[in-house]
Amino acid sequence: MGDKRFTAQPESAHRIAALAAPPGKGGMLGGVRRLLRAAMHGSMPRAGSPLRQARLGLDAAYESLLRTLLGGAEPHGPRMAFALAETLATEAAYVAAGGRVAAPGTGHARPGHVGPGHVGPGHVGPGHVGPGHVGPGHGGPGHSRTAPSDASVYASGLTGTGHTTGHGEASTPYSPPLAAYAFTELLLLREYLPRISMAGPDRIAPGPCARLTVERTCGAVEHEIAAREHAFATVLRILGQDAVTPEDLEGPLRHLAAVVSNRERRGESPIRFLSDLADGRGNAELENAAAALASNPLRAAFDTGSIPGTHGRLTISAYDGGVKTCARVLKNALDQCMRSRLIIRARLILKQDCENDRGASETLRVVFDMLAQGVGAMNGDAPLTRSQRDAQVTALLAKALVGTDGLDVQRYVAGMSDATLRVFERHLPFLPAPRRKAVLHIIEHERRQRADGDPASRPGERSAGQLFSRTMGRVGMQATPILARLFARVQLDLRRHAAGERSGPEREPAPDALTRMSFDVTARTNGDYEVSVTANLAPQRGDNAVSLIYKSRIAPDFRPLHGSFRQTR
Repeated sequence: MGDKRFTAQPESAHRIAALAAPPGKGGMLGGVRRLLRAAMHGSMPRAGSPLRQARLGLDAAYESLLRTLLGGAEPHGPRMAFALAETLATEAAYVAAGGRVAAPGTGHARPGHVGPGHVGPGHVGPGHVGPGHVGPGHGGPGHSRTAPSDASVYASGLTGTGHTTGHGEASTPYSPPLAAYAFTELLLLREYLPRISMAGPDRIAPGPCARLTVERTCGAVEHEIAAREHAFATVLRILGQDAVTPEDLEGPLRHLAAVVSNRERRGESPIRFLSDLADGRGNAELENAAAALASNPLRAAFDTGSIPGTHGRLTISAYDGGVKTCARVLKNALDQCMRSRLIIRARLILKQDCENDRGASETLRVVFDMLAQGVGAMNGDAPLTRSQRDAQVTALLAKALVGTDGLDVQRYVAGMSDATLRVFERHLPFLPAPRRKAVLHIIEHERRQRADGDPASRPGERSAGQLFSRTMGRVGMQATPILARLFARVQLDLRRHAAGERSGPEREPAPDALTRMSFDVTARTNGDYEVSVTANLAPQRGDNAVSLIYKSRIAPDFRPLHGSFRQTR
């Protein structure tokens, strides 16, 4: 502003035309009236709405309070004290502007109830924003913090627990906006918030106003958790019944798919969301649900096979195809939760054995029986061979045994049979390098002791046929068509190269053109096998080297699921 001088410039033509009086109206006041009418529209933020500004400030204060608590601040530290003081001050300003704050334990609808100030299916009440509707004192630029929670988003037929805060209505009790928080964060808030009301190390407790604010926030968090759990609880309740049919489950699964899709659009992982929902359920309830989803009638309809390992986002927003995908994600989440619980139960049994000094073989038998029962519940009616079941059980045992410090790994390795020890070594989980090296050294030491000096029985000197397990052999036999297709592709590629270079009669390619070929079989924890065949062709007459890769996935019953070719030069 310092050096810029004021110069009287003539008005532009379009501005003069806009301010000109229309026919039949008087003077320039018509344009001023139009400007004032646009400025006074309810969708435009303005300084003349103290209740709206107070609500925006209160939303920001609550967001700062909850983010500070989730950020690791001490409940009685200076950061939390400052955030709580700011929240109390903005709350008082909101009440002074004419707003209403709900008392603790009130102002929230019960799950499945739609009352005044709530949005039900297909209903947009006063003070609420529906599709294509802008009410007085609603919407507008820069108001993303006041977006309604998931409960109100689901109100269009997704859930019946809708609750909005009613922007601009002083009669509607205020509720903190919690739609932006993931379900994991809500669970952490439910755990952390009560600590603020407790007395600190210096025996100084917050005042009554602060305790009321904390109790009100706890109630809002509980209500939001109940709203998000509603669709999931309905699906589990149906899965717990006898003789479940796909028709019984399609409607609730479609409902759950819409809820999960809504959370996915907000950046929350579907598998993480469903796993967190399942964590609060009983073990028997999860076993029944996983077995029901893996049963024959539901598997045929919903295709509960494993999801291919991918780091991309899983989109289940499509209502037509979202049901099957949601069932697949739900089955995977329940299995993941079941696996973690089985590992924890196995660790508890192993720790109790260390305290009671029972035999290692007896303890391993108890752990194997418990894990086998859990694996059977996860697979439902799916036919599993003994080797497949033992592979899954041993993989869980490996995670339980070597994933916890304080357990004598050597003691339990000594109690394993040779076959179990081989599967145990193959299914070792990801470990830091020193820990993995120590576990492998224990396994090698045990094998050398069992060999008793016989060099032929040591693993380093065994033949390839002895090291190749029976299961891997069956996978290799099933992969014979894969090898045949790959060889045909290699021969075809070589013939094309030869035909392009020679004009005479076609001859067989040289056998040394195939420089390298590898055949890899990887067993997955869900029973599937990934087969990868790679062939490298030598360059001919200045051409680049050719690499052919064929990848396939084979189901536990040894039937190929899918395969793909890839050729690089």
